[in-house]
Amino acid sequence: MKYAIIFLSGFLLVGCVSSSKDMLSSKEASVAPAVGATRPFVPHSNTLALNTQLQQAYSSSEGQIQVLRLGNEIKVTYPSDLLFGVGGVDLVSGSQSYLGAFIAAAKAYPEAKLRVDSFTDNSGIQANNLTRSQQRAENVARYLADSGLTTKNISLKGYGSDYPIASNETSEARATNRRIVITIKVPAPVPTPVPQPVK
Repeated sequence: MKYAIIFLSGFLLVGCVSSSKDMLSSKEASVAPAVGATRPFVPHSNTLALNTQLQQAYSSSEGQIQVLRLGNEIKVTYPSDLLFGVGGVDLVSGSQSYLGAFIAAAKAYPEAKLRVDSFTDNSGIQANNLTRSQQRAENVARYLADSGLTTKNISLKGYGSDYPIASNETSEARATNRRIVITIKVPAPVPTPVPQPVK
């Protein structure tokens, strides 16, 4: 009986301590930030400035050329039909004006990283589509470099008909899938040093 009372007393004491801890935890939880809560992402000023410039530069394209900012990256999507002939891999006359607006904006950021991705629709043989898209990406990247953008900062890849953004079931959808996407990531501005008082 004596041991039972000691055991029961100990059990109640542990229960009280646990209960106190639970109350403290719930009180702390009410003032602590939610688990996983993060501050909203704020892009740096260089990205915002370049995004504004590109949006304005392509505003007259009637939506054919799309500018999309994702974090501190900006993606500019060109329909392949604006830059290349049907089934062709060489830039057509007039494509320079479309790429020229991008080049003019990007030249202000010589350290920017650029990536050229090329996509086709699913017509024909996939191996041919892959080769064609690779050659198109190479030609766009070469034109960017020849126009004064830093060659070592440019990467490229042709994906063929992989990663479609439309169904490929209509001619309009296939035209949507035939695209060149140039992604640019500009470095954050270097903070101006704050002068220190002379002691």
